[in-house]
Amino acid sequence: IKPIKDCTVPTKKLTDRVVRQKPPESGFVELFDTITPGLALRINAGGRRSYFVMPRVNKKQYKHKLGTTDQLTLAEARDKARDVFRNAANGIAPKDAARRAAREAERAQKNTFRSIAEAYLEDKGKGGGALLRSKDQIARRLKKDLGFKESGHQWLSAWHMPRN
Repeated sequence: IKPIKDCTVPTKKLTDRVVRQKPPESGFVELFDTITPGLALRINAGGRRSYFVMPRVNKKQYKHKLGTTDQLTLAEARDKARDVFRNAANGIAPKDAARRAAREAERAQKNTFRSIAEAYLEDKGKGGGALLRSKDQIARRLKKDLGFKESGHQWLSAWHMPRN
């Protein structure tokens, strides 16, 4: 047992063998890693094992679950823990980092040509493409509205055309 600040917590070099150790008879045990400080393994009496970290962001302590041992290897858990602590050092709480990543992924998905073209073709308002019936009409409208200078329909055949 190694003292950390004002309390004593069980620390151990986490290895694959430690991760697979026999669960306690009752309750749970939390083992903190000596290689990646702040990373911990929680083993409950039912045999469930999960990794978590306890970063401090702006003087507030968080307990953030990284995943179970079925989902992550020890090396992956250490990498995720380092990422969480890197974000915490920059003032980003674990939940905020996850929300930010989800928003960026959603924004990247929304800004693809395919998603914009599909929204355009579903738009029934004036200037939308939902009321256009033929491939020629759609090609003319896209050239006009989006500034395409190509002739032919090579760029149109890349995605599915709606059938009315």
